[in-house]
Amino acid sequence: MKKHNDESRKIAAPASPGEPRDVDPRPMKVSSDGRMLIPPDMQEAMAVGEDGRVTARVEGGELRIVSPAAAVRRVQARMRKFRTPRESIVDRFLAERRALWGEE
Repeated sequence: MKKHNDESRKIAAPASPGEPRDVDPRPMKVSSDGRMLIPPDMQEAMAVGEDGRVTARVEGGELRIVSPAAAVRRVQARMRKFRTPRESIVDRFLAERRALWGEE
């Protein structure tokens, strides 16, 4: 049996309530009808909302389940590299529209 070092066993505290965070792996069971219960602490760590909606996919034989909140954060993190420091996306958009409409 593989032992985990102390660092891999730590649970990362969320930056704020509703932030996705890590939880240690644990055995779970898929029922004969294909249902699986996600424990409340894992739902909280996944930032699953009150409506319980998630997106699931199988990737490389692994089931991946992501909440909308976690998916949005992932996309935002990926897009940050395209942002200019101190730039307001809204201001840039409005300036482009005003120029298009001949208002500037």
